[in-house]
Amino acid sequence: MPSPTNAPVTTEASRVGVLVPDPELGSEVVDLVRDAGHEPILAGDLERLHDADRDAPLAAIVADLTTDGEDRARDLAAGRPPGVPVLACFAPPEPEVRAVAIEEGLELVVPRSRLMRETDVLLRELLALP
Repeated sequence: MPSPTNAPVTTEASRVGVLVPDPELGSEVVDLVRDAGHEPILAGDLERLHDADRDAPLAAIVADLTTDGEDRARDLAAGRPPGVPVLACFAPPEPEVRAVAIEEGLELVVPRSRLMRETDVLLRELLALP
């Protein structure tokens, strides 16, 4: 069956760092990443994200930019493990957060509601990027 996007379907589970400060949302995102067929690694901050990447390389990062979004986008862009692409979400009333995240080089930046609906499709798209 063809995938819903042009991204190739990945049959191998990838380690995905989850950088979400809110514990309740973090738990939801962990479940969504797992449901998408990947191994979620919950990291409370960039230091723990780097520790997880050292243990075994991360294929991607899912990050929440809904609190202090512009600063978090800049910090994540500067401090993420090298070469690890980011799927980030922002609050729709704050389009400036999306603009900063894209300007800083985060690969895929979507409203939080879209992340919650389409995590599997978005991760396939992100992991298919060159």
